[in-house]
Amino acid sequence: GFPGETDEDFEELCAFLEDVEFDYVGVFPYSAEEGTKAAMLEGQLEEAVKIERAQKIRDISDAIGESRVSARIGADVDVLVLGREEDGQLYGRAMCQAPEVDGVVYLERGAVGEVVRVRIVDTLVYEMEGEPADAE
Repeated sequence: GFPGETDEDFEELCAFLEDVEFDYVGVFPYSAEEGTKAAMLEGQLEEAVKIERAQKIRDISDAIGESRVSARIGADVDVLVLGREEDGQLYGRAMCQAPEVDGVVYLERGAVGEVVRVRIVDTLVYEMEGEPADAE
């Protein structure tokens, strides 16, 4: 929704995202910040258009992300144990997951600060579930 973005520009962006298949994409509608050059540009888009476009990009990204994460089922990954959810579920992050913005790996055992090897057994969009890699 950047000022002057055309329907063709947006469709080109969507095609690019579908072609490149990034693991994760951060998306937010453009907002004019007072005092910036972009806020003064002609062609400011309606808020509804910006929101709709951001959602379409999220939908594309989520579909790709879910496919990418699901492809990890059966893989062994190292997970840094970070803590427990309110319900007691242990969680951590694999090297492919950025803090605060990406999903987590739920696991069965480990101590906070420890790196444990887990086998990914299930996924839910960006979240993964792992069991000890030696649990066969």
